[in-house]
Amino acid sequence: MKLAVPGWPSPIYVYGNPEVRAAVCRDLQRLELAYIEVGSSPQEVAGLTLEEGAPLVIALGPEDIFGKIRGELAAQNESLRPHIWRDIEFFSELLTHAQVEDAPLCPEPERSVAVGMNIDFVLGGAETWATQLFFGLKEKLSPRGIPVAMWEARQDSPYQYVGREFYNIPEKDVVQFGKYQGFVDYTLAVLERLTRQAPALYFDNGSMQMLSAFFLAKKYLGLKTEIISVVHGYASIFFGRVTRCQGCIDRLIGVSDAIAEELRQRLPHREQDISVYLQLPQAQPESLGKKSGSTLGIAYAARLEIGNKRCLWLLDVMDGLKAARVDFSLSIAGDGECYELLKEHIQERGLGDRVHLLVRIPHQEMDAFYQDKDVFVNFSVTEGGPLTLFESLSHGLVPVVTDAGCARRFIRDEENGYLIDSPEAAVETLKGLSGNLEFCRALGEKALAGFVSQREDMEDQVLRWLEESGLTA
Repeated sequence: MKLAVPGWPSPIYVYGNPEVRAAVCRDLQRLELAYIEVGSSPQEVAGLTLEEGAPLVIALGPEDIFGKIRGELAAQNESLRPHIWRDIEFFSELLTHAQVEDAPLCPEPERSVAVGMNIDFVLGGAETWATQLFFGLKEKLSPRGIPVAMWEARQDSPYQYVGREFYNIPEKDVVQFGKYQGFVDYTLAVLERLTRQAPALYFDNGSMQMLSAFFLAKKYLGLKTEIISVVHGYASIFFGRVTRCQGCIDRLIGVSDAIAEELRQRLPHREQDISVYLQLPQAQPESLGKKSGSTLGIAYAARLEIGNKRCLWLLDVMDGLKAARVDFSLSIAGDGECYELLKEHIQERGLGDRVHLLVRIPHQEMDAFYQDKDVFVNFSVTEGGPLTLFESLSHGLVPVVTDAGCARRFIRDEENGYLIDSPEAAVETLKGLSGNLEFCRALGEKALAGFVSQREDMEDQVLRWLEESGLTA
């Protein structure tokens, strides 16, 4: 089996991390496309003049998801801005123009469902969403004799790989494609499997390589798999991938109202195919009876990153609550770039008896993490769901969060939670709640009631998709 890209303008300029750059160049060689390597620092490309239509590939992988490196390059040379692509974006675009050669036609799809993992088994909201969908589908379909499998992407994510065991997914239910040398290798591996064993229904959760393979299989090989593509975040890269591959996507799901609305704006002709699905866990009303004592219990669960998650707000919140002499206990579940900084701050400020840095908690143990807490805090700039908010609401925690994702669907400010815009506002809100824990816990009951009503609205959504696809008919 071979991929070819006829008529692509050349050369392609390749910039960035030497290791990943090498993988990009190998991919271009496989596709028989000309390229020029142009260095690994913004200064090295500052004087570059590109012809109209010539792409500059940034070979840095997922770490530039929010455009930091692209911004640095453009700051050195503004004229580069329209040419800059992340390598993974570039290849997904490239393969929409590719042809498949020497490949058999796809077989009739099996009566099975595949759930694609976003990057791999890492600790993140999209992975948790996909995992919960996987278990929900198994519950509904296994009694009907319909297999459900998790299709795992590459294990070379910049995030910490936690493995399927973290999510309690049986090994027999995972299809692994392993480590490959580049985007093309991986796409071909998925494509080859599709020519042997195609599922009837595929839930796409963000793997560009996998979606490219499905696109090629539908376009050239007659694949009849129905594809439901889930958009998990608000970055332009997430919308770009489904826009480029919309020809193979049967329906699109936004994990928040804002994401679904953005999809409708970008794809007005597909409005009837776009819906919102909130992946909501089971309500845990028994947790309400476990909230007691005079200490305000605060929960925080997220990747410990500076950018989108703004976890450094935690430093100001800790210090502010300590200065105000608030009787609080803060439990932090997560891992990432800020872990050591948070650890040092807790030690230096003598907060070890109040702040508990728990690193990673297995998915099946998160219920125990939430059940005795009073308040959930989240400081994200953008969110999909977010799932950690849903998990906390299912246990009756009072949300004190930024206005991200679909927070407003659940939170009526000051009625069953709080929308804040700064660490100072978070401190003032938490201080007020700590002074009236009876009121705080009454708010938690209201937060849980609102969550339950939303869950009832969403509960049958997956079953309707399955029925509409003909899989359960």
